[in-house]
Amino acid sequence: MTDKLHTDNLFLSCDWGTTSLRLQLVDFKSGEVLAGISDDDGIKKTYSQWKSYSGTQNRVAFYLSVLDQKISFLSKKVQQNLNHVSVVVSGMASASIGLKELPYQTLPVSLDDPDLYVESFKPTDQLTPNLYLVSGIRTSGDVIRGEETQLLGLSEKTNLQNGVYIMPGTHSKHVFIKDRTITDFKTYLTGELFEVLATQSTLSDSVSEPENPEVSEAFKAGCEASRRENLLHSLFTIRSRDLLQKTPGDENYDYLSGLLIGSELSAFANQPPEQVVIAGENPLLNYYSEACRVLKINYTEAKMTAEITAAAHRKILINLQNQNITDD
Repeated sequence: MTDKLHTDNLFLSCDWGTTSLRLQLVDFKSGEVLAGISDDDGIKKTYSQWKSYSGTQNRVAFYLSVLDQKISFLSKKVQQNLNHVSVVVSGMASASIGLKELPYQTLPVSLDDPDLYVESFKPTDQLTPNLYLVSGIRTSGDVIRGEETQLLGLSEKTNLQNGVYIMPGTHSKHVFIKDRTITDFKTYLTGELFEVLATQSTLSDSVSEPENPEVSEAFKAGCEASRRENLLHSLFTIRSRDLLQKTPGDENYDYLSGLLIGSELSAFANQPPEQVVIAGENPLLNYYSEACRVLKINYTEAKMTAEITAAAHRKILINLQNQNITDD
């Protein structure tokens, strides 16, 4: 593989999320991902290490040294020195617990000519490549960090002109697109609320995680119930299902999931957008797709892959390059 690499035509794509770090080597001209590594050294873990750190490095230097180690690991994997290959970093690295907190860019943001807030870092003793740190986006009352970058890559794959991207997760995102421009978005606490209810609430004794997670009839029933009943009342019926009907815990688990996801998507059942694209990874992608079928929402699927983030970072670099040409 060494003969294939030419450092003048490469860049490093880093998705530094809350719980994980993914670093990829990308061919700038073609966008091909040539190699990559990933681990659980996310921003949350790195921030905890920084808080307990007693050395002489400041916060930026500490985070850069962590990233430098990852670049060294990838260099060994491809058997070539990557110390001078520019790196683009997105995700939680620009948050309050990240490498450096950056301001959010305000909407609208074009998917074709993204004017995101990007701060550059020149080579240092801790990190020799040029680094470009990408910030998130905001509305008057909501924020995104990380997904905005994924959207740039998704737009290449799906070519959505007008409609909504649904991005399932701990904090699910609905991103509204008009004329290939991000005009609005809404965040839903669906995944986090599910975790709290299933493990820490009154319902925790009535639910148990299935051994083989899959879309079940209980999940579909929960989606249906989300259309008929008030959510707060429906949630307590899980307890009564256990006490009065002796419903198995794994069925209640799926029913709870259906209630929450169905409730999240209920607005689209009455006012469907022009197009809905569900972008995520399994098994969440399967659950959201089934919920759309139950609620009779027309949709298409887009599998979230590592290449999507790399494509987004490439687009950001091209945009920065064009800005420099214009400025010159």
